[in-house]
Amino acid sequence: MNQKTPMILTLAMTLFFIVGCEDQASIAELDAFRAQVAIEDQNKAIVRRYLEGVDSYRIEIFDEVFSSDARIYPPGSFEPISVDQVKPLLNGSYNAFEDITHNFEDLIADGDKVLARTRNSGTHTGEFASISPSGKVFQFGALHLFRIEEGKIAELWIQEDFLWMYQQLGMELKPKDDE
Repeated sequence: MNQKTPMILTLAMTLFFIVGCEDQASIAELDAFRAQVAIEDQNKAIVRRYLEGVDSYRIEIFDEVFSSDARIYPPGSFEPISVDQVKPLLNGSYNAFEDITHNFEDLIADGDKVLARTRNSGTHTGEFASISPSGKVFQFGALHLFRIEEGKIAELWIQEDFLWMYQQLGMELKPKDDE
């Protein structure tokens, strides 16, 4: 037996031990990462289900995906409203717009938050904001930021470019007349 063999065996075993310990830490880190990705994928699925439910005119989707004490921040407001306050607003949209659709441009999850960037479109077939039905097709951009808690939407912040939609429906923006 060569004199170097015991030293090589000792070095090999030490190296194997060190690599094995690092592999355990790497495996634990990888498992944690996979668990986080799985949660974020579930959160994105909840958001997708919600917006697809809205597009399908399923008002009951609110009861399915929102927590009972969820807070919704509508465009231009810093004060939240409840799910029950949103339902009549959505019914008004359903009556005014045929075929409204949220087309996903981006769906990004980070921890308990999901950001949906959408291009919304539809046809103006009923009265909306004192605008008579025009039959015009419109589209506008929107950002929806969701916070998911225990598999339910706990908070939703909405930013939608209604000004662009109103202009497409024929409204004009002009300065207020002096009184």
